[in-house]
Amino acid sequence: MGRKPLYTVEQVAEAIKASRGILTVASRRLGIDRRTIARYIERHPELRTVQVEATDRIVDLAEGKLYQAINEGNLTAIIFTLKCKGRARGWIDRQTVEHTGQIQTGPDLSNVTEDDLDALVAKALTGAGTDTPGSSNRPEGK
Repeated sequence: MGRKPLYTVEQVAEAIKASRGILTVASRRLGIDRRTIARYIERHPELRTVQVEATDRIVDLAEGKLYQAINEGNLTAIIFTLKCKGRARGWIDRQTVEHTGQIQTGPDLSNVTEDDLDALVAKALTGAGTDTPGSSNRPEGK
């Protein structure tokens, strides 16, 4: 049989609420290890709900402060909001392009032999078949 829990679910819930959903802070308030509070949450799913709600309240507070900053004309807050919430209207730094087909990066050289590669390198080094400055592949007189 397991040990008797140090704290009730209600005590853990109050610590989570007081710490605004930050488990490390809640565990310090109770004087237990963070892993212990995580085990409480695993055993009592209602504590996960308490944590999510506490975290949501912080996000709500931050959004309220953001909107306040926007109303005060804070350019950083305005730009941040447009980049995050205005994406559908084109307020983005970069665009992501999705491609569903196969991308061809170059010729398939998987069947090229070493001799073929050596011949290509030699040809490239000698400039055979290419124009070089001051020369022309055009017939003379043209």
